[in-house]
Amino acid sequence: MSAVEPMKPVPPLTTEPGKAGLQQIGNNDVAAMRLPPGRFHVVTAWPDSLDRCSKALSRLGLEVPEKVGDAIVTAEGSAMRVAPGRWFFDGLDPAPAADGSEQFVITDLSDGMAMFSIHGEKATRLAQKLIMVDLSGDRPAPPVVMQTGSSHGIGLTMLWSERNQFKLFCERSYERDFWHMLQTELAEFTIDDTI
Repeated sequence: MSAVEPMKPVPPLTTEPGKAGLQQIGNNDVAAMRLPPGRFHVVTAWPDSLDRCSKALSRLGLEVPEKVGDAIVTAEGSAMRVAPGRWFFDGLDPAPAADGSEQFVITDLSDGMAMFSIHGEKATRLAQKLIMVDLSGDRPAPPVVMQTGSSHGIGLTMLWSERNQFKLFCERSYERDFWHMLQTELAEFTIDDTI
């Protein structure tokens, strides 16, 4: 019977909310980052106010994805259509669009969302291990957004922004669990073959 190799400790997460810095694990083939807290908003529109909502957001210079699963990525952030009448805005602030006359709601979830990034040549393989969505075959070209669960039961929103680059969002209460899961799944790609 062989001895089990002890797991390396997970890099500690900052316990003070809102004070987390950038943390990265991995290698040149694939790396994962825990991103510092950022702006995250949900816009929900009533069916009869979708056009007014789109016009209000466009007054701010924010493009609005038209179909569920579509995403628009800019240098400032991203806009994602996650359901009929519902958008996520990461890094972009749609709040000034609500002037009281439109029938839609903007909710600031910045304090409630944890954000992670995975990138590198093997990022798609890692993403397929993390989520319950098949990324092979006839998938739409990025950017595309998917709402799914992790292979460990954590609800995720995944933005596939470009080839081999993903951004993952989960509720902050699952941040530590997801970071542990990410490190465990990443171990396959970071084992030193020279030993």
